[in-house]
Amino acid sequence: MQYTIQFMQLYDEINIICVAILIIVLYRSRRDLIEGRNARLFRISSLYSVAFFVADTVWLHLYQIAAPGSSHIQMVVKSAYFLLSTLMCYWWFLLFESMRGSLLWERKPLLYATVIPIVLHAVSLFRNAWTHYFFYYDADLVYHRGPLFLLQYLFAYAYVLYSCLSAFIAAFRPKNYARREYLLTIAFFPVVPAVCGIIQLYYWRLPVACAGITIAALILYLNLLRGLISRDELTGLSNRRALLKELDSALEEHGQDGKLCLVMIDVDHFKKINDQYGHTEGDRALKVTADALKNVCKTYHCAADPCRYGGDEFVVCLEPKNSFNGSENETEAFREAVSDEITTLCHVRGLKEKIGLSVGFASNADAHDIQSWIVAADKAMYEVKKAHHSNRQS
Repeated sequence: MQYTIQFMQLYDEINIICVAILIIVLYRSRRDLIEGRNARLFRISSLYSVAFFVADTVWLHLYQIAAPGSSHIQMVVKSAYFLLSTLMCYWWFLLFESMRGSLLWERKPLLYATVIPIVLHAVSLFRNAWTHYFFYYDADLVYHRGPLFLLQYLFAYAYVLYSCLSAFIAAFRPKNYARREYLLTIAFFPVVPAVCGIIQLYYWRLPVACAGITIAALILYLNLLRGLISRDELTGLSNRRALLKELDSALEEHGQDGKLCLVMIDVDHFKKINDQYGHTEGDRALKVTADALKNVCKTYHCAADPCRYGGDEFVVCLEPKNSFNGSENETEAFREAVSDEITTLCHVRGLKEKIGLSVGFASNADAHDIQSWIVAADKAMYEVKKAHHSNRQS
């Protein structure tokens, strides 16, 4: 089938614009996103999307030329196109799993197993040269779909659909109320690409599949940027910027009534964990601490969400049932609850080193401003830390 010059120009223009947008996003992401797993996975996913667009354009031009003896080349390029679609979806899947806090990276056998559909698709595409189950070219170099053509979409889109469905279900769990908008962003990612893909599947004169993927990637990038404003990438907790904003609101409401308690938490001997077991184990220790704080804070009234203040330091702002001066038992119970939860998570997740904490408390009764309040909690925490070091040496 020969396409019109106008159609070819439109197809090229759309794909070139999509590639240009993704290249710009890739360049900006290296500057705008905090370096970490999510940023790396986003860039890899975007690169595979670019490769997918290029393969799509190259195949269409080869098909338009329809040179004698080019069927083998077209088979290779079309096979690469379909395999790239699966690889693209696989890397988006890994990004979504990372964004929603999946434990996939802590379960290596399961992580390796996720590659199986890619291998099966690659083998099936190789065999397709003889079986023609997916697609083939007749003697006149006309492209035809095989009886199992749609199976290829299952190889590719099953990855993304799994993550998006998981995120959608998680978004409506009560414990994820604060992360609902974030999870729904993941859940609705495939909507635009899927609609555009279905349109192009049945109406090939509307080259919109690449445009749909690009729009979704751009929306996701903007949400990743917005997440940097209030979220710590590694732990999923609030970051320092968000904490200061919440503490400002809390002090404005309570003043120095003594009803708030700022809790400063530091992971003991964190440098030793990094030095002895590597930074990956150090990251796992931070995530366990963060998850313990999330779990325990569900049973306490917090005036500010748990926050990763920086490095191995975390902050929580509690609003005890009684004033801080009369609630030492309650704050001590909070410390013990966090320690117990960490011990449980360390055992469940198989951490190599038991995590200890130094915890300091400071009432808002003497907090003239946010800075003095944080300094007071930090000082109390370091007094505890100093005592821990003294006990360890003795």
